[in-house]
Amino acid sequence: MSEEWRPVALDAYRDIYEVSSWGRVRRLKGGSGTRAGRLLTPRINHSGHRRVALQPGFKNMMVHRLVLEAFVGPCPPGKEACHNDGDPANNALSNLRWDTRSANQLDRTDGWKNHCGERNGRAKLTAEIVAGIRNDSRAAEVIAGEVGVAP
Repeated sequence: MSEEWRPVALDAYRDIYEVSSWGRVRRLKGGSGTRAGRLLTPRINHSGHRRVALQPGFKNMMVHRLVLEAFVGPCPPGKEACHNDGDPANNALSNLRWDTRSANQLDRTDGWKNHCGERNGRAKLTAEIVAGIRNDSRAAEVIAGEVGVAP
């Protein structure tokens, strides 16, 4: 699919920025310290979503919302922007849709964002260790000391 560019759907920024079907944002006009045609470098927030700061006013906007609003239209009531593959960094139009919050959460549990149990980077126990703990009749303090967790 070739990259298509459209103006940002927000009236205040329509003549200043464009967004692409690949999830990129560029400035159309030069401004304070910037040049026309420059691609904006997105920042990544705590949940992995990409956002850009639009001038004037340095309004922080989520890239996936900019893409959907420019190519699909405004967000319908009761809907939110969803990533089909669950990857918040993939802002290609083909990966985005407006859908319900519950559908969005289902995307997350099916995709790479599901970090439950031992897949969580901060997990201290594996399923095998937990099974061993459940079958152990010793005091909780003794078991906890062996596996390196609080009782």
